[in-house]
Parts: sequence; structure tokens; C-alpha cells
Amino acid sequence: MAASRCTARMDFKDLDPTISTPNSNNSPNANTNAKTSMSPFGRLPCLEHNGMVLLEVGPIARYLCHGTPYLPSTFRPRIKVEVAFDLIVANILPHAVLAVNEKYVIPKAKNRPVDAAAIQQSASRFRSDLVQILYNPSVPSSSASLFTESSWVVGKEPSIADMALAAGLFAIQSVGGYDCITGLGLVEAWWEVAQKE
Repeated sequence: MAASRCTARMDFKDLDPTISTPNSNNSPNANTNAKTSMSPFGRLPCLEHNGMVLLEVGPIARYLCHGTPYLPSTFRPRIKVEVAFDLIVANILPHAVLAVNEKYVIPKAKNRPVDAAAIQQSASRFRSDLVQILYNPSVPSSSASLFTESSWVVGKEPSIADMALAAGLFAIQSVGGYDCITGLGLVEAWWEVAQKE
């Protein structure tokens, strides 16, 4: 599958809390969006292409970016990108997802107001974990080379690691208006470049 650029857009205001609510026998309920019926657990994100169903951000990003500059084909550059991508997806993105859910999904599903303190806590944890990955010497040495070769997360070109970090940062900033990168020079410089890309 060849692609010159992958673009995704999500309007948070249109999220439907029923889209990922399976019933007790693990099949989507009557209110579930048809897209989640492809997923055995009724979960999103879910991508179906040529009869293959992919779940979760990691496999979908790798599949869509295979054969593009966003996922290098040579061994060492690819490993660097995948390690950085996995660190971001496992440690930073969950906080952005929690913030989005607290702002748009949970209040609608539970018929209650938005919990601004929970969103603030997600933003604080986002920043804390980002700092931990960037500056803590106990994080594996493979991650210590983030932002060292260029203004991109790893390597000299944008990659799926940049996409993952940008998605998380955009969500935190757009959901709660929280600035999680002031004072993190490397990340601030990257964000300026990434927004222009």
C-alpha cells in the first residue's frame, strides 16, 4: 500500500459514548456504530482494509505508514522510530485519551458535568511522563537519543513517533487548553516545526 501522506481528523464534539460499549456477550449492542462491529471487543480505533481488521493505535499506524518515510524500512532507523513510538503510545497518549474521554464521552454517558480537575490531572501526568522519558537517566538508553539528530523525535525526518506525540499534545491542548511543554526546550522547538509540517 503506497501513501504519500497519512491524515486523520477527529471532531471531539461529535464523539458518541455508545460506540465502544459492548453488551455482556461481547457483541456490539443495538446503539453501537457499525465501525465497532468489526472489532471483537467493540473497541476503537479499528481499521478494516482488504478483509483485515486492525485494532489499537500501534498496529494501525504501522500498517498505514508502511512503505512511507514515516516508518523507515532500514533496520536501525526503524528500531529507533518504533522504540520512541511505543514509549509515547504506552506512556504519554493514555493521558490525552483520558482527557478527551473526560471532556466529551464520560459526562455524556453518565449524565454529569465535565470534571475539570480530572482533565488537569491528565495534563499534569502527560507532562510528567514526557519529562520522565526525555530527561530521566533510568529510562532505557534507546530512548535517551530523542530529539538529538534533528528537531524530530528520532531521526532526521518526521515519523510515526512524531505523529503520536503530536496527536497527544494536540488533544491535551485542544481539550483543556493546557500547555504541557513550556520550559521543555526540545519539545517546544519540535512543536513549532511539527505544526508547520
